[in-house]
Amino acid sequence: MRRLSAAPRPALALLLALLPPLVALIAWRQVVHGYFYSDDFQTLYDLANGTLVRALFEPAFGHVNTTRNAVMGLFYWAFGPRAEVIYGAVLAVHALNAFLLYRVASRLSGDRLVAAAVAIVWAISPLHRGTLDWCAAHGHAWIATLALLMLDRLATFELDERRLGRGEAALWGLALIAMATSYGIGMGIAFSFPVVALVIAGRRLRPASVAVLGAALLLFAVTYVALKAHYPPPAAPFGHLAAPTLSDMLAHPVELLVLVLHLPGVCAAALALGPLLREHAYPGWPDVVAWGAVACVLVAALRRGEQTRWLLGLLLLAFGCYPLIALGRIVVNPESPIGLALTPRYHYAPQVALALALALALAMFRTVHPRLVGMGVAAWVALLLVGLVAHPLQPDPHAFERHASARVVAQVRAAVRTLPRGETVYIPNEAFPPILFLTNFQGPWKFPGLAGAFVIFFPGDAVEGRRVRFVASDPEQLTAAALTGGRIAALLVPAAPPPPAAPPP
Repeated sequence: MRRLSAAPRPALALLLALLPPLVALIAWRQVVHGYFYSDDFQTLYDLANGTLVRALFEPAFGHVNTTRNAVMGLFYWAFGPRAEVIYGAVLAVHALNAFLLYRVASRLSGDRLVAAAVAIVWAISPLHRGTLDWCAAHGHAWIATLALLMLDRLATFELDERRLGRGEAALWGLALIAMATSYGIGMGIAFSFPVVALVIAGRRLRPASVAVLGAALLLFAVTYVALKAHYPPPAAPFGHLAAPTLSDMLAHPVELLVLVLHLPGVCAAALALGPLLREHAYPGWPDVVAWGAVACVLVAALRRGEQTRWLLGLLLLAFGCYPLIALGRIVVNPESPIGLALTPRYHYAPQVALALALALALAMFRTVHPRLVGMGVAAWVALLLVGLVAHPLQPDPHAFERHASARVVAQVRAAVRTLPRGETVYIPNEAFPPILFLTNFQGPWKFPGLAGAFVIFFPGDAVEGRRVRFVASDPEQLTAAALTGGRIAALLVPAAPPPPAAPPP
């Protein structure tokens, strides 16, 4: 590891540190105009219904999202169903991550200019869309934050010749559990990180500290198995996808291999090409050139024999979680493994580690060819920034979901105004369109239609002095509501039976 050399003037050093987060904020400024989408409504319903234990601990499609759901709950209880608040916080975390990436890269490489350049390139990667514009995936952003903070501590141990103590190891263990319960890919990152730490700085980790990290992951694994046993997946047309078996995962070996190979390829191509990436044309010749360029730089850096432990550890962190993702996702659509590899939400944290490895490698070569490498890095960043201007990053605002939610609120308010105060308003319980796709995987009544949306958007069961009830025509929906408990058990009522037929004269 190099200490910073030839430090720039304080004003320039401050500018280099501020550029990556500033570019991140500008590039993704439209994120705050997003809205809730698909799984978000299920999470909000579970939180608002009053069944908190279930909301925090019931597995969703094989994942336990306790930390993510708790954070969403804090935002919901503090601000109500306001998506812009959550997205604003996610954007701030993304800017923080861009700064942390710059900090760690500059400490590892000793080259602030290369660190700033690579942090800027990472900040505008188009695949961040999958993390930044979907509340259900926003935990991926702070998974990267925690990983960067721990990598920064590993750099401190190396620079100061210190060792990881048991107290800090306990904090790291909590961080690993938070990763594993924040978003699906967090499980891969969490279980990879202790191995990464051993590769990078094994001599700085006391055996007792490593044991603490292992105990934290063992605690998560035991809890995970217990929760999946306690909450079986719901019956649904495609319910097996909620918790695929190992035989399901290995049923398509060729497609699985293709997915495992293309996940790092997409990660590298998106980092190298930034806004110039054309996902619809992947894998085209620009992507192949991008793979080759990134691979050549990293392989050449490894052959130099400098910072080998850090390079190997970062590459393991970047790509070590992809086999787990491939196993879990190949059952969804085995006919399109490349399409699965292009799923944006899989790449946020892995690209952090790849960017750090690339910054370290480029800084090595800049010491040998300062002008050539410096001009090449500057041209790369300039090209991608021009591409950003020409092709601004446009996250999906989820306008359909916003309008559907507004219609529910308007429908309820219009219905209650048809009766005087003190009366009970009965509204037919119809399907809630934004959640229809999800019902294919979790059953039709886990989210109880308009009544579920009502639970999210109205804090009480009375509106403007009128009680509100939703009439369910399907007895299975009523049974599901009674089993779920919470507010929904009282909100759903059966349809009134028809009046008895008049006796014959």
